[in-house]
Amino acid sequence: MNYGTLENELVTRLNDYFIDQAVDASFEALFIPEKQSEQSRPFDKSRVTVQYFNSTYQPAPGINEVSQLETITMRLYFETRDLRSDRGFYKLIELCKRSLLGYKPANCSKRMTIDKYDLVFYENNTFSPYIDFQTETVNVQAFDDTEGGPGFTNLTIQRQCP
Repeated sequence: MNYGTLENELVTRLNDYFIDQAVDASFEALFIPEKQSEQSRPFDKSRVTVQYFNSTYQPAPGINEVSQLETITMRLYFETRDLRSDRGFYKLIELCKRSLLGYKPANCSKRMTIDKYDLVFYENNTFSPYIDFQTETVNVQAFDDTEGGPGFTNLTIQRQCP
C-alpha cells in the first residue's frame, strides 16, 4: 500500500465531492504539507487536510507464505473560521463524512469507517479538530522461488503397496 497514493485518492474524492455539491468556492481538501513552510496561512476557504496517520497489523495466520491484515487510519484535520455558518466546521465535517463513509479506496479490502473524533487543542477561541477514518488492506509477501533451495531432480517414484 502506497500511503501517498491513498492520500491523493481521498483528497481528489473530497474535492470532487465539493464540486458536485457546488460548495467548492467555500471548501477545499489538501495534502498534509511536506514541510511547515508549505503550509499557507491565512486561508480563504475552509479546509480539510488529509494525512496517513498510522497502521495496526493482525498476526500472520499461517507458518508458510505470509499475509497480514493491515488496518489503516487516515486522519482529517479541519481549519475553519467559524463553526455554524455555511462555510463553517459543522458543514465541512458533514460533507467529509458523507463523501468518505462507506467509500472503498483502491487496493483496500474494506470500506472506510469512522474511528474517532477529537481535538488536537482548544485555546484562545481556536480549536483544531480531527476525525479518523479507517480501512483495511492485506499485505502479502512477495513470491520468492529461490527460497528452500532448488526443486527436485533425479526423483524416483516407487509404487506403494495397497
